[in-house]
Amino acid sequence: MVSVAILLDDTVDILDTHLRRANEANRHNKSRPKTSIVIGVVALLVVAVVSFAVSNKIAPVSSGFWGPINESDGVAIKGYDPVGYHLAGKALPGSEEITTEWKGSVWRFVSEDNRSAFQSDPDRYSPAYGGFCGTAVSNGFTADVNPQVWNVEEGRLFLFNGDDPKADWVGGLGSGVIATGDTNWATR
Repeated sequence: MVSVAILLDDTVDILDTHLRRANEANRHNKSRPKTSIVIGVVALLVVAVVSFAVSNKIAPVSSGFWGPINESDGVAIKGYDPVGYHLAGKALPGSEEITTEWKGSVWRFVSEDNRSAFQSDPDRYSPAYGGFCGTAVSNGFTADVNPQVWNVEEGRLFLFNGDDPKADWVGGLGSGVIATGDTNWATR
């Protein structure tokens, strides 16, 4: 997040410099008063795009920008129980009282049994691609997820950021979408 803040500060500084130069030029040349408006619009677009990317955890997979686990405030997959997808066949919010730490993130569970299952084999129960959107990773970037949109395929949990990306991913199963995602994820 610090890198994004630095990027935004640098962008604002650059745009501020260009706006000052444009204003100075406008004082001397009245035929170009729209320059500062154009630069202002571009600045707003840059800030909007960066804000969207940050809020949706969008970045090239190879950058490793978001780390190995999709987490918010140190909690993996928005607090959902990764074992519940496999054993109960549904997305279940975990308890703040039943947790374990794995790969630097806190994982929540609905029961002691689910926590024990995860602790005995976290690679089996943790979501593919660290819990980032399966469709996004198969396309070479990360994206945040809605933990209620998921699929278990080949014994692996895949999460998605919406129903449409999930449908696209399921539609690509015959064309190697998992292998492509695995290859992309290995580049980080």
